[in-house]
Amino acid sequence: MALAAERADYALQKAMEQFWAVGIEATPYPELVKVTGLSRKALYQQWPDKTRLVHDALDRYRKSVLIDQCEIFKTPGPAAVTRFWDTLEASVVPDWQGCFLLRSAAGELRHDEKARQMYTEHLSTIQRGIMMSLKGHHKDPAGAAWQAVGVMTLVTALAGQGMPLAMLKPVFAAGRAATAF
Repeated sequence: MALAAERADYALQKAMEQFWAVGIEATPYPELVKVTGLSRKALYQQWPDKTRLVHDALDRYRKSVLIDQCEIFKTPGPAAVTRFWDTLEASVVPDWQGCFLLRSAAGELRHDEKARQMYTEHLSTIQRGIMMSLKGHHKDPAGAAWQAVGVMTLVTALAGQGMPLAMLKPVFAAGRAATAF
């Protein structure tokens, strides 16, 4: 029997938060049972294996957290690039673990095809958004967009290792400089 949508949604949110906070491999099923509030049986009925739960959690993260980054570029232009950097920098708060999708796809899930596909799609979306926003305003919009994606990835890696915002400021400055118009 499938869980009620609201209960499944809550459980997925809690699983996503747990994976994001401590990592996928560091989250055993008993911990998932605890954080989701589901019984082991209900958890297995909804997600027959941990891989499905992880994929659903990554997809939820994309649709609930990363969507804001992508929405910025619905109206491309220099202001969108500025909003991108402002939003990314504002997301780095104390105890931030870095981007769950980027950290997972480049780390624990580097051999997982679906995770890599989600990761690649997100990076491509950001790269295209920045490139389109810089066209006509920058001498090398494609190169600058890839530099921005590289900085975004570096920020995630460094923040995930606990680097304080003050030490990330020069990294953000480099990203902003690469995409200056």
